[in-house]
Amino acid sequence: MTRSRSDIALPYHAHLEYEHNWCYDTGDTGTYTIKNTSAFPKQHGAVDDVGNRIRDTADYFRTRKCQYCATAVHQSTEASHTTKELIEDYAVINCPACGWWIVKGRRTHVLETMPEMDFSPAEYYLASKDTFFEGIVYKFDIGNTAESLRALRHAVVRGKKDLRHMAPRTLELLVGSVFRDFFDCQVRHIGGPGDGGIDLLLISGDCPTVVQVKRRTTGQQKEGVQVVRELLGTMLLEDVNKGIIVSTATDFSPPAKLAARIATERRGVRVSLFNQDRLRDTLCLTEPQEKPWLSVNAVREGIEHLTPQSS
Repeated sequence: MTRSRSDIALPYHAHLEYEHNWCYDTGDTGTYTIKNTSAFPKQHGAVDDVGNRIRDTADYFRTRKCQYCATAVHQSTEASHTTKELIEDYAVINCPACGWWIVKGRRTHVLETMPEMDFSPAEYYLASKDTFFEGIVYKFDIGNTAESLRALRHAVVRGKKDLRHMAPRTLELLVGSVFRDFFDCQVRHIGGPGDGGIDLLLISGDCPTVVQVKRRTTGQQKEGVQVVRELLGTMLLEDVNKGIIVSTATDFSPPAKLAARIATERRGVRVSLFNQDRLRDTLCLTEPQEKPWLSVNAVREGIEHLTPQSS
């Protein structure tokens, strides 16, 4: 049986690096030549022809289309500095869908003469060095839980994975992963046949929290009061006073919210309700906000070098 695979770029993944040294005659034909390049890593399955790769990269900046999923990419200039003799800048394109990115660091010297050039001298020449850093879109095996959970979380944040269409067990594991980070607790996955109405158990100190996860595939479906009553019964039998219901429904019905509130006010039993929006918001809070290309030391140091420091 063939396992499904997905393409997701992770915040701290491997990257490719290649250089392009060239001279540009601004007063004549506008030609440029590649003088030398660094070796293109073969272990990542990359092409050997760096010249073609650089031309492809120029197309990505020009067309602003992701090479993996053809989504319109975002382009920004992270930092720039210009003097009479030197121009430096870092430009970034990144895909909001799959997470792919490229950083182009350009260092351009403005020269008055270039005697080694074989065409007529112009008023001035530009000699540039472009250094490219490209994020690798990581192919993960959806059947490997340890490998895929982190990637799935990024996919949900980017809107590439729909919570409603995940397999029930995958959704339970995803919720457990999110709650482990958000509540800073240990998580035990219990869900399955004979689970007694408990999919996850959150352990923090002496007060465990039981979690029930419900996957609803209908977009406008609301979670009914029956689920709240069932969890309250489980909490009574297990002698637990904290519970969470997670549902991929758009919301909980008014009777469900009322039942949860009455349980808290009259019995001191707290039942928290997470619909799909609240779950996604919680997930976003646990995801690193740093731009992934800043995990590359050369890029981060270069941008910091060009960014004016506030006094």
